[in-house]
Amino acid sequence: MAERSEFPGVNTKNGRIRIRLSRNIQGARQRIEIYPEGNTGIPTQANLERASRLRKQILSDVADKS
Repeated sequence: MAERSEFPGVNTKNGRIRIRLSRNIQGARQRIEIYPEGNTGIPTQANLERASRLRKQILSDVADKS
């Protein structure tokens, strides 16, 4: 089961960091899960902050292109 963190859209599952994104495309919800590889996937406070910044960057990139 996934554990919640203080960062929205970033949590841990099976000892790894999981970044979740969702958006609506023509009324259908599309969900994307990203699992960082290597040491950046270990759930430490610094890695959770890094994952949160990555999620925000991805969301802003998607918003800029649409």
